Amino acid sequence: SKAVSAHKDLKDESGAGVIMGSIGNIYRNLGNYDLALEYMGKALSVHGELGEKSGVARISGDIGIVHSQLSNYSNALEYFFKALAAHEELNEIAEIARITGNIGNVYKELSDYARAFEYMTKAVVMFEKLDNKEQTARFMGNIGRVYNDIHDYTNALYYFQKVLAVYEELGMKELAASITGTIGTTYANISDYALALEYMGKALKVHQELGAKLPVAIGMNNMGTVYQKLSEYPRSLECYGKSLALYEELGNKRGISISLGNIGIMYANEAFEGYDTIKAEEYLLKSLAMSDEFGWKREQYEIHQELAAIYEKQERWREHSRHFKLYKDLEKEVQSAEVKKQAERLEYERISTEREKELAIERTRSEERGRVIRELTQLNRALEEANREKNEVIGIVAHDLKNPLAGIMLAVNNFRRFSLNMSTTDIEKLMDMMAAAAGKMTAFIDNLLDIQRLDEGRYTIEIVPISVKSAIESIIEMHSTHAAEKQINIITEIPRDEIVIAADSIALSSVIDNLLSNALKFSPMKSNIFVKVTQTGLENVSITIQDEGPGLTEEDKKKMFGKFMRLSARPTGGEHSTGLGLSIVKKLVEEMSGTIVCDSEFGKGTSFTVKFKLYGLMP
Repeated sequence: SKAVSAHKDLKDESGAGVIMGSIGNIYRNLGNYDLALEYMGKALSVHGELGEKSGVARISGDIGIVHSQLSNYSNALEYFFKALAAHEELNEIAEIARITGNIGNVYKELSDYARAFEYMTKAVVMFEKLDNKEQTARFMGNIGRVYNDIHDYTNALYYFQKVLAVYEELGMKELAASITGTIGTTYANISDYALALEYMGKALKVHQELGAKLPVAIGMNNMGTVYQKLSEYPRSLECYGKSLALYEELGNKRGISISLGNIGIMYANEAFEGYDTIKAEEYLLKSLAMSDEFGWKREQYEIHQELAAIYEKQERWREHSRHFKLYKDLEKEVQSAEVKKQAERLEYERISTEREKELAIERTRSEERGRVIRELTQLNRALEEANREKNEVIGIVAHDLKNPLAGIMLAVNNFRRFSLNMSTTDIEKLMDMMAAAAGKMTAFIDNLLDIQRLDEGRYTIEIVPISVKSAIESIIEMHSTHAAEKQINIITEIPRDEIVIAADSIALSSVIDNLLSNALKFSPMKSNIFVKVTQTGLENVSITIQDEGPGLTEEDKKKMFGKFMRLSARPTGGEHSTGLGLSIVKKLVEEMSGTIVCDSEFGKGTSFTVKFKLYGLMP
C-alpha cells in the first residue's frame, strides 16, 4: 500500500497499477480472493485508462485465474478471452499460449472435454515451438487431468509420468512434487492404494521441506481419503485434521469446507471407533454453511445426505425430512451434471476417434507414398544395375569375341593368300586354330545363353535319379587331355557302392564340368586335383573338388559368384575364362535345391563343395 501511495505521489499511475496487480496476486496466493479481485480490478482500471494494452492483457488474465479458483467459470472465460484478444493484438506468443491453456482448463471444469482438449493441445503445440519445457509440461499435465476426468487412467498416467520426467530434468522440485501427488491420486482412483500412498508420501515430503502449505494441505486431505478407504480411520482423521488446520491458516474457504465435511463424515461412520454423531453434525453443518454460501452443489449434496442419515438414526424426523428433500433435489442436479459429463465424454471420444481416423488415413497415405517411393527406388536401382550389366556384357562380348574372330579372320586371309603353297599339315594346323577359336566363341555364347535362361526362369530342370560316380568319371574323361598337357593328377575318392542323387543330368554335368575346368585352369603345372564324394547322414551327398592353385583373396570371395567377375588369379596355361562359370554353377545348384560353399585360403588352394539330396542307395 505504501508503494502504491508513493507511485501516486510521484504521479506514476502506471507503476501504481503494476503494484496493485502484484498485491492482488499476493492475496490470490493466500487464498483471499475478495481482496485479490479488489486490487486487480483497480489495476485493470488504471491500465485501461492509460491505454496500456499489455497491462490490460496481463491483469485480465490474472482476474480470469481468480474467477477460475472461485468456480465462477463464465466470468473466468470472459476475462481470459479478453486477455487473449489483447495478447494476440500485441503478438505476445508466450502469453497467447498461456491464456489458451487456461481457457482449456476452464472448459475442463465445465466438463466440456472436447474444447478443453482443443485449447490445451494448442497451448502445448505453441510452447513446444517456443521450446518452453516448463509450460509444455504444465499443459500436458492438464491434458492428463482431462483423461482423469473421463476415467481414462492409462492415458492420464502416461501424460503425468512424461510431465514428471520434464520437471525432474529441469530440477523443479515443487512442480515435480505436485505432479507426483497427482499420480498418487490417479492410482487411488484405480484402487491401487499402495502406490497411491507411495506417490502421495513422496510429494508430501518435498512440499513440507519447501514449506509449501497449500500443497501440503491438499496432500494431507488426499491421504486421509485413501486411509479412509483402507479403513484406517485414526490415520485418516489425523490427516483431515492437519489439512483443516492448514486451510484455516491460509484462509482457503473451499479447502476448509471440504476438510470439515470429511471430518464430519468420518465421525458419522459407525465403523470408526471414535463414532460421534454430535461431532459429525457439528462439522457437517459448518461445511454446509460454507457450501451454501459459495453454491458448491456436490458438497451440499453429500452433506445433506450424511445429515439426513444421522437424523434418521436419531429419529429427528423433521430435520431428516428437510435434509433428505434437499439431498434428493440436489441429487437430480448432480446427476444431470453427470449425464452432461457423460455426454461430453462421448463427444470427446467421438472427436478423438475422428482425429485418430484422420491421422490413420494420413499415415496410410504417407506409408503408401513411402512404399511407392521405395518400389520406384528399387526399380530404378534394378534398371541402373541392368543398364550397367548390359554395358558390361557388351564390353565383355566385344572383348572376348574380338580375339577369336580376329584369329579366324587371320587364318582365312592366310589360307586365301598361301593355300597353293601350304602342305596338308599346315592346312590342318590352320583348321585346328580356327576350330579352337570357334570353340571358345561357342562356349562363351552358350554360357551367356545359360545365364540368361536362368535369370529369366526359362532353364528347365528335371529332377531324376543320377549316379554320382558315372557323372564324375565322364567329366574327368572329358578333361583328361587338358590335365595331361599340364601334368596334373586328378585323384578321386568315390565310394565303391553306387550313390544316386536327385538332380538334373545336364545341370549336374555342367556344375561338375565348370568346377573341374576351373580347377584345371588355375592349377600350376605338375600339381594335384582332388575329387571326393561323401555321404553325410541318410539324406545328403557332398561332391568336393579341391585344387592346389593360388587360392582366393578376401575380395575374390565376396564377388566370386557374380556374373562376369574376373578374379585376381589368372589361368596358368593361357586358358580362356568368361567370368560366368561360377555364377552359372551357383544358380544351377540352387535350381536343383542344392547348396554350394567355397573353402579357400590365399596361396593354399581352393575347394568347392556342392551338396545334393540323396535319391536312394543301390547295391
